[in-house]
Amino acid sequence: MTDAPPSAAPPSAAPPDDIDRRTWHVVLAEDRPSDRDAARDALLRGSDRQYAFVTCETAAEAIAAVEAGGVDLLLLDYQLPDAEAPDVLARLLRAPDSLILPVVPVVVMADARPEGAARNRAVLRAGAQDFVGKDWLTPTSLTRAAEAAVERHRMAVAYEARGRALARSEERLRMTLDGAGIGWWERDTATGVTVCDERAAELWGGTPADFRTSEDFLSRIHPDDAERAQTAIAEATAAGQPYEVDFRVVRPGKAVRWIMVRGRRMPDVGTAGMAHGVNIDVTERREQEETIRQANAEMERFTYTVSHDLKSPLVTVAGFLGLLKTYLAGGQVDRAAGAADRAISAAGRMSRIIDDLLVLSRAGRTVGTAAPVSLDALAATLAADLGVRADDAGGRIDVQGPLGIVLADETRIGEALENLLANGVRHGVGGGGTRVVVRSEQRRGGALRLIVEDDGPGVPEAYRERVFDLFQRLDAGSSGNTASGPGTGVGLAVVARVMEVLGGRAHVESAGGADGNEGARFVLEFPDHAVVVP
Repeated sequence: MTDAPPSAAPPSAAPPDDIDRRTWHVVLAEDRPSDRDAARDALLRGSDRQYAFVTCETAAEAIAAVEAGGVDLLLLDYQLPDAEAPDVLARLLRAPDSLILPVVPVVVMADARPEGAARNRAVLRAGAQDFVGKDWLTPTSLTRAAEAAVERHRMAVAYEARGRALARSEERLRMTLDGAGIGWWERDTATGVTVCDERAAELWGGTPADFRTSEDFLSRIHPDDAERAQTAIAEATAAGQPYEVDFRVVRPGKAVRWIMVRGRRMPDVGTAGMAHGVNIDVTERREQEETIRQANAEMERFTYTVSHDLKSPLVTVAGFLGLLKTYLAGGQVDRAAGAADRAISAAGRMSRIIDDLLVLSRAGRTVGTAAPVSLDALAATLAADLGVRADDAGGRIDVQGPLGIVLADETRIGEALENLLANGVRHGVGGGGTRVVVRSEQRRGGALRLIVEDDGPGVPEAYRERVFDLFQRLDAGSSGNTASGPGTGVGLAVVARVMEVLGGRAHVESAGGADGNEGARFVLEFPDHAVVVP
């Protein structure tokens, strides 16, 4: 190896963008002295550029010289004693983040043998920027090849850098869209031809191949939302304005999701127009909004009913206290005692209402962590506790196990089942029935129905939803008229709240008896995730 002349500038002395105005540092790898001298002389004579040479006779020396840094060009003989050019190219350091591009531009000096054409193609595939034949190597041809190689290499490095930056940008965008559950789409406004990514297609319930036209998307909009959504999109597109529309889509299997579509029409180019935008799954947001709306409506109803039902005993208390005062002033002791009793009774009713409201407030939260609850053991305990009341009313409580095991808060489930049993004794047995039966049914998919039914007068169909509302009470043996009675109208509301928190539901249906004794069947539906399989 021959080092560069002492007068040569150090490789790092000038910035890369100043390469056209400074000395080029060339590694010349050629084992034949005559060929080496010819190549060096050709470069020196081909232009007035200044060159500093490092000459090598082996591939190992050439690779070491390149790795030392500060090299602008490698002139490489195809056949060196220890390696051929493709092997040398494979062993060279790569340009940053490149799989094929060597760290320096390379020109291969080949021979003119018949296999030369295949060799030349091989070195280009291996990463060389150019090649020259030794038989037609001239100052002009070599200088042109060297300068073109440097320029191609510089452009390739810049191109790969931009490509890497674009790829990183696209990956960041993709991660952002995926993380936010956003899919993109584009549509030709003239033809309706549409393309979208996998995320957008997934939101609509398919793959990109399922959504090639506007109609493919529009056909899946929920019928109740279709006209509103299409009108809003068409009007905004015609006006060249961005739009944002929420609507439901019906996916395969009838699953319904809420999607927000944001889009706008891009400026036309000639007669062609494109619209682009994103799809966002807003189902969770809409469900939360609906939950809040229902909670607000329930709060309004709660406020009204509480104020009404608490005001009623207060009015009673105030009225009889006024009579009490009048009777005492007139010396009417017996009447005064009666008025006092009525006032005390009304106050007691208010106390029971307040206690039941506290139970209802607790029903919306758990006392402890969910644990396996044996419905058989729980029902047996409650049936024993309420058995005396059932006997006094002329009936009995019959637990028909096995009932099953659920994963829940035992205190809350106990409150719900106790209210149902007490309701059955009061309105079923008390309304002329003879029994309250507790049983269960296993449902398809793993869900469980816990049933409490009686053979009393039942609940008329028109009132089966209302009985779970706060302060809704039916007279024992009545035909469905709301009335005052021994209950406060909170018990069944507690049942509904407990099941709602658990992810299930409570409802009432006919027990299928004869007219007059149709019976009421109260059902607690436990979701499959809350059912413990033995």
